[in-house]
Amino acid sequence: MTSEDKGVENRSRRESSKNPPEGTLRDRLEADLLTAMKSGKKTTVTMLRAMLTAIDNAGAVELNGPADPVVGRSGEVPGKVLSEKQIREVLRVMSDEHRSAINEYKRLGRDDDANRLRKELNIITHYLEGSNID
Repeated sequence: MTSEDKGVENRSRRESSKNPPEGTLRDRLEADLLTAMKSGKKTTVTMLRAMLTAIDNAGAVELNGPADPVVGRSGEVPGKVLSEKQIREVLRVMSDEHRSAINEYKRLGRDDDANRLRKELNIITHYLEGSNID
């Protein structure tokens, strides 16, 4: 690869990171996770991971009966592919849980915890509203 090729490749990476990725909400979450990790935004990284985990858990399939022992092969079971509507519902439930916890922390006088959850709720809300988090 020539130095010119490397420059074009680096430029296209920078440009693609500035524009929100096309595709599903999950694709945006994954792309934004990488960006947040590179820029050291700990709260954003934590929340993006939590949102992706919640989506993965919602897509988990129920096993019928005991699982066979796995030796020498992957134990992964393919999950369901969630629609955009189902993904938004998962995030809506997360936001409702955060709101409830914020109220409870405020009631208990734990303002630091309430403020932390409020920051996390703002991140969830940005994705529910279709905005891109910076």
